[in-house]
Amino acid sequence: MLYFIRLPESNQTTEQEKQYSCAAVFLTIRYNIVLLLERDMLLLVVIFVYSGLVQGFYNGVYGPAMVYTQRINMDIYPDELSFIGYILKGCGGFLGSVFFALLGDLTVRWGRDVFMYVAGVFHLTTFIIIYINIPYESSFGENQAASVVDPPNFYLAIICCFLYGLGAALYTVNIYSMLAGGFVAESSAGFGIYKFFQCFGCAISYLYSRFTNLYIQIAILIVLLIAAVACFGIVERTARAKQQEQANAD
Repeated sequence: MLYFIRLPESNQTTEQEKQYSCAAVFLTIRYNIVLLLERDMLLLVVIFVYSGLVQGFYNGVYGPAMVYTQRINMDIYPDELSFIGYILKGCGGFLGSVFFALLGDLTVRWGRDVFMYVAGVFHLTTFIIIYINIPYESSFGENQAASVVDPPNFYLAIICCFLYGLGAALYTVNIYSMLAGGFVAESSAGFGIYKFFQCFGCAISYLYSRFTNLYIQIAILIVLLIAAVACFGIVERTARAKQQEQANAD
């Protein structure tokens, strides 16, 4: 039986495989960088970063801020408030996905940018409600501070969770649709770039949230939201123009 035991491969073959593997990794990184430097992908990076920033804001700032706001006019335990908020976020995400699935055919007629504008309105409304309902000190710890709505309203606080989930579902589905439809040959690399910058934005959000109050963070998100929606609209209009040219040529 020892005769049939497979002998180990030579060191030369192993060295060649290592060289091929290193070359493949280098070519993959180079390919991703070339794709990243394309005009449309650079514009999409804005919304990639925004998706990470707003995700970090909701999970790391707004959720605890609701719990830290002790003047919310509802006799409820802090853990229950956070639990209700996450449930409504999930409900918003589910309804947003269903909404896009039912009306997804309209993207052919209207374009993906219309749904992105709707998602932007949901998130902008969310930020405005948070601004008027939650004190800016709530991002740092427990407080009895007053807000524009005095006392802070429980229902407004949880409505923001629902609107956040609704908007996040819409723009996430649109990002997937854009990467799969607008970058057909480079979709895998595009998704890698998307996840990289989303994680980067989330990390940046956690970093600066330690030093900035709630209102400054909302201002940053609003500015980036407007820029992200505008950049996505430019990419979508460019993609539709190319499709129209190809249709006319055929």
